Amino acid sequence: MTSTKKKGGSDLALAEITAANWPPSSLTKVKDPYFKWSKTVMFDLHGVVFDWESAFQDFASAHYGYSFHNVKREFYDMARDPNTPISPDQFSELFVEFVKRAQGGYGDLQPLAGVVEQLELIKQAGINVVICTWTPGASDARPDGSATYGTGIAQQVTEELILKHLGHVVSKSDIMFNSTHGKKRVMLEERIPLIVEDNAETAVGVAQSAMGAIVMPQPYNEGLQFPNVLRLDSSNQLAYAVISFFDKLDDESMLAA
Repeated sequence: MTSTKKKGGSDLALAEITAANWPPSSLTKVKDPYFKWSKTVMFDLHGVVFDWESAFQDFASAHYGYSFHNVKREFYDMARDPNTPISPDQFSELFVEFVKRAQGGYGDLQPLAGVVEQLELIKQAGINVVICTWTPGASDARPDGSATYGTGIAQQVTEELILKHLGHVVSKSDIMFNSTHGKKRVMLEERIPLIVEDNAETAVGVAQSAMGAIVMPQPYNEGLQFPNVLRLDSSNQLAYAVISFFDKLDDESMLAA
């Protein structure tokens, strides 16, 4: 355990994680003397803040009778992971139903253990938190490409879920629905230097644009190593990793006032 400084308050005891070149020098040595980063961290939602996988597995088991016990995912794409006991077509059919349910679906997910407390520490340190997640809208294509979702219910129940559990950390204006690839564009436009993700592809894409990414530990991102990407060993290292990141940017006078 160690402590890291907290602007305007006492020190916070946080689970420490250290890594070479963290935060990345690409964020502290921007070739523009007038450039400043926003003191804002972007969070993905599913697999980062909320556990959607367990709830979906229970939903699928109830429909098809398959057991997901002791199934360890190797790939981010659950539908095509060979360890998933349902087929891609079955996944596609169930996912459409699951995401629009307020009860027993997207609107009824539970936070991952300890993550809300980590977000509270980040907020208390004076760091702005925004959430940017892909949640299907009315015009988004279904997983099998056969049609669109035709409704925005999934986004509605997701927004309500976020505000229910995190309304003291984020406001409605801090919630964005965007494509996986659109996150990097938002970060560049808003000068957000850091994202917290579970998707290795998204994290690496952000890193390729010389920004920073923290990856929450999930079986499908084990072994991830890439410049500008910090994969945590456990979720209780999250607040330390984020706060120390912005402390360093502050020390280098790289944060907007």
